[in-house]
Amino acid sequence: MSSGQPNKRNALYFQNMAQHSSKIYEFFGVTPGFTPGQTPPISRIFNINVNATPPDVTTPPDTATAAGFIDGRVATTSDGHVPNGRPINGVVKEPALPAPPVTLRRSAFRALVQDFNPLWFTIPLNTTILSLLFRLLPSHFNFPGRSTISLVLITLALVLFAITSFLFLLRLVWFRRSAYDEISSSAGDDILPLATGEVPRGGMYGASGTGFLFLPCWPAVWLGIVAFAALDGAEAQIGNRPTSFVRFAYVGWWVGVVWTVLVFFTMLGWILSSPRAGRRTPGGQLSKIMALVVMTSVLAMVGWVGGLLGLELGGGEVISVQLLGPVVVFSFCAIGAAVVLAFFGFAVLMHELVLVTGWPPPEQTSNMFFLVGPMGQGAAASLYLGAAVERCVDIAGDRNRGSVPSPRAAQSVHVVCILLALFLVSMAVVWLVLSFMAVLFRLSRRELQWNPTLNGTVFPVASLGFAMAQLSDVLQSRFLGVLDCVLLVLSSVFFIVHLLLTFVHIFQGRLLIIREDRRLIASLD
Repeated sequence: MSSGQPNKRNALYFQNMAQHSSKIYEFFGVTPGFTPGQTPPISRIFNINVNATPPDVTTPPDTATAAGFIDGRVATTSDGHVPNGRPINGVVKEPALPAPPVTLRRSAFRALVQDFNPLWFTIPLNTTILSLLFRLLPSHFNFPGRSTISLVLITLALVLFAITSFLFLLRLVWFRRSAYDEISSSAGDDILPLATGEVPRGGMYGASGTGFLFLPCWPAVWLGIVAFAALDGAEAQIGNRPTSFVRFAYVGWWVGVVWTVLVFFTMLGWILSSPRAGRRTPGGQLSKIMALVVMTSVLAMVGWVGGLLGLELGGGEVISVQLLGPVVVFSFCAIGAAVVLAFFGFAVLMHELVLVTGWPPPEQTSNMFFLVGPMGQGAAASLYLGAAVERCVDIAGDRNRGSVPSPRAAQSVHVVCILLALFLVSMAVVWLVLSFMAVLFRLSRRELQWNPTLNGTVFPVASLGFAMAQLSDVLQSRFLGVLDCVLLVLSSVFFIVHLLLTFVHIFQGRLLIIREDRRLIASLD
């Protein structure tokens, strides 16, 4: 039999297999490149390279590719040879060199910079807030060493602020596009997508899952430093001559305003334009609500620091009323925007908690404490601004009309600010109680998990302490002063415990400095 006869017989056999009515067709589907009922040409059938053998199942992916196989097919080069040395057209080529192995580990410094996100701004922010809380304790609760503790904390905060700012800016410069994409892409994600309790291959926590939420903490640290400079400048003033601290505080406040407003609208834009913004996550819409809550807390802090400037620097005419007037007016605007947006966020949150999810997931339970921030910070800002308006009116008298209200209007503004502060404090206390109830609920089920976002719980609790301290002075209430001391102790305990746990996880290689690059691991998986 001639050599062409078996080929013809085989061709007829393959033609019958490819018919539309064939059971083989019904099982395997349409032959690639053909329509149902169409017979593939014989040349198409016999062009199959029968010499191609799949790589051994034990061969690693990189070795299989280097041996000439891509997805089970023989990979040929442009000059017509197989990289593994099989002859084609009578030409034998040397085997290609194996591809270099992919390195999953990186240097410690590269890991530190590449995975650094705004979550770590919470540590200098907590240090700054505790320093101010020690500084602003009511006078009848003064104790030896209070000023020293406050000075040590603010010095530590300055060092941490410089280090964290340098690392974050270095990441933006070094990795540029990837850093921006990782931070902005978490706008629609869960707050902590990898906090599952089980350590994945790349470490315990991801690089960008919390970056978006804590971005406002960066300007908040700056505003806290400005507030401390204003307090020092008011104590160190010589007559009516402004000191360098006073000048820095006034200019630094306006810098903080611009910085906060830019971050505020940037985050709103990211939330609205995120491709995941409309998708419901396992935690409901809590991630976007918490981002809004943190933003409003920092926006209310702008008003609080502005009121502090008006109250502390306006007493001895260190800064003229013409300069303090715009500060007070803009601070009231900041409080209004923060409180109204916070109420919108609270309405959505109550809908989620009552009708959709119930208590937040275990990894998001601690984020309930964030809800205390806008109310506590707004109450403190309202109290300081009311006192600042009355102080400026006492200094100006009948002069500078248009910069400050009349004396009668100033008294009314102060009373309204006290009432508003009481309303906001009551709301903050409600959220604080609900936060502890959520913690106890998860503890009863043994579901409570520690994660680095707990470092962000110090700021909202301490902000309520600012309001209690000022209410204690305004209402001459020792009971409110005791509550301020309780909040100070609670904030200090939160700060120390979470900071120690953070260092433990860092030393264990599960946080911040993770040598294995989870990005490469995810791409290989």
